[in-house]
Amino acid sequence: MHSQDGPLDGAHVRAVAAILVPDNYTRVELGADLALLRLASPAQLGPAVRPVCLPRASHRFAHGAACWAICSLVLPADHLPLPWVLQEVELRLLGEAACQCLYSQPGPFNLTFQLLPGMLCAGYPEGRRDTCQGDSGGPLVCEEGGRWFQAGITSFGFGCGRRNRPGVFTAVAPYEAWIREQVIGSEPGPAFPTHSWEPQSGPWEPREENCTIALPECGKAPRPGAWPWEAQVMVPGSRPCRGALVSESWVLAPASCFLE
Repeated sequence: MHSQDGPLDGAHVRAVAAILVPDNYTRVELGADLALLRLASPAQLGPAVRPVCLPRASHRFAHGAACWAICSLVLPADHLPLPWVLQEVELRLLGEAACQCLYSQPGPFNLTFQLLPGMLCAGYPEGRRDTCQGDSGGPLVCEEGGRWFQAGITSFGFGCGRRNRPGVFTAVAPYEAWIREQVIGSEPGPAFPTHSWEPQSGPWEPREENCTIALPECGKAPRPGAWPWEAQVMVPGSRPCRGALVSESWVLAPASCFLE
């Protein structure tokens, strides 16, 4: 999905057979804002439709790395122009301590916020650029070794592009075990080990071992600015959410798309 003005040539429309959400998700501010969608029929992979790579639980993206998010707005006042082609915004990854320092300072409505395990911040201390309302579920992707890895899922923020209030994303790496468990429990696949879904930590591992779902062609974009894993999730009675194709049969999206 590259435009909100209807499917483009090469885009696929698929029904969803199952929606899987962590048991303890309640609302975005308490974390675990992710969901797996099993497609009713597999996508046909090609130049316009490819999965993004997923990081291992032990992988650490470098603080300050320049990554990209897909969005409909790049500043609070910038409404998406016709033909509603999605925008992209470059954001810098912020370390947990640096992000918590920013969120400990009074901000909009004099609110502060306590980051929780499994959350990831990206943006700029001075504001500048950000994802915004309507962008939930869009992937935050970082390039490593010529491939694009999904570092985060757009979750929530305090306004758009505000000083000291970078965007908050669900970090994908800590949920590797949960993703594996759901995929194995829903369809035949390789014998991945199973663990609890709680965020995990560990030493850095070589990037060639980063893909959690064995996909030799994951994370390949045909050209800069083209994101063939970008998906739009249509929920009856609600506004669309975003997601990312992570294999031919699975889309990663936010839990808030379905439970709020």
